[in-house]
Amino acid sequence: IDDFECQRNVNYGAGADRLKVVLNPDVSQGNASTQVGEYTDPLDEWSALVLDYGQDIDLSVRNQFEIKIWAPAVVPLLFKLEGGSSPAREIFTEVQSANEWNTYTVDFSPYAGESHTRVAIFFNAGQLPAQEDVYYLDDMRWRRAGFTGCVLDYESELTTITAFQYFANGSLEGNLEFSVEDNPSPDAVNSSSKVGKFVKAGDALPFAGIYTDLEAPIDFKGNKTVKVKVLMDHIGNFAVKLEGSQTGAPAIEIPVPNTKTDEWEELTFDFSEAADDARYMRLTLFFDLGIDATGVDVTSYFDELVIGDGMCGAVGLFDTRPVRSLEIYPNPFSQNLVLEQAEEIQSLKVYNAMGQQVKQFKLQRQAQHVLELSDLKPGMYVIAAYGRNGLLANRKVLKQ
Repeated sequence: IDDFECQRNVNYGAGADRLKVVLNPDVSQGNASTQVGEYTDPLDEWSALVLDYGQDIDLSVRNQFEIKIWAPAVVPLLFKLEGGSSPAREIFTEVQSANEWNTYTVDFSPYAGESHTRVAIFFNAGQLPAQEDVYYLDDMRWRRAGFTGCVLDYESELTTITAFQYFANGSLEGNLEFSVEDNPSPDAVNSSSKVGKFVKAGDALPFAGIYTDLEAPIDFKGNKTVKVKVLMDHIGNFAVKLEGSQTGAPAIEIPVPNTKTDEWEELTFDFSEAADDARYMRLTLFFDLGIDATGVDVTSYFDELVIGDGMCGAVGLFDTRPVRSLEIYPNPFSQNLVLEQAEEIQSLKVYNAMGQQVKQFKLQRQAQHVLELSDLKPGMYVIAAYGRNGLLANRKVLKQ
């Protein structure tokens, strides 16, 4: 959002006249930045520094507000979502320690889907100071709470990971960067337009692969499975390794054989041995783990990596497959949805913008079905209809 140097991506409303860019008064391990923001708090209880977006803030995925603060005393802090059409939301905390930099993370995830246009930061909230105190702030950003649901499908900014690094890849080591390519063989299993490309060198080591360090930990949310779609021109295996635990949990590496060639298939990985609090920060992928290289470069593809519950493509990120008999109305809706001509449909699942399942309905092959959805938060959802042979259709709907 703002690092007071090269990344200045927000407008300030109230309090802007009391904020200026200065040299960091305490360059330290807590904050090594050269420049920071200096905010002089007025002599009253409820003045605030306001970040004004001018439109609704999207909290669907990146909903953790992070900020570094240097405070002259241990005082209350208040972070408030305001503006928009939803009620204001307030989260109180306290300065961790005075006269040094501390990083604060504020969880606004419960308010995803609500309408808020501003973030207000109250220093010494509700207290009348003896003087106008000076606070320093830096590195404000929105982070995601954790990787869950649809993590990677290369169809949107939030589901794109390109910072993969090759390792043990023979003559291609250092000469090949990871790339995202057009889907070379779209089909019913994977009709995504973009996919990840992996090239294993002809002289690669058996454990050649790619890895990325994640911006947030992996969060299974109880369902310790990983699903990935792969496209290979040979029979081998695809392996997923989770490592870099923030709590010291051991790394887990699982290879699964592929069973098809020259067509997409979805593989499932059972990570039930992972500790509940593992918080893995590194994702490593392998094609043909433990198998010697062939002497020629081999290209394979992967896509739609899902952690725990959920599905990719849940908000129209790939071409949906509508059937003529599926009719849902009204759209947008506020309370209920009506499904017409539903004789072929056996079940319906509702997914949020992160690809997480939030509702499920069993149908008895009736022609009409009313979906009670009044308890959903406003936002974009997908209704996925399933029949005897699997997915019949996806329909994007908007809850107001």
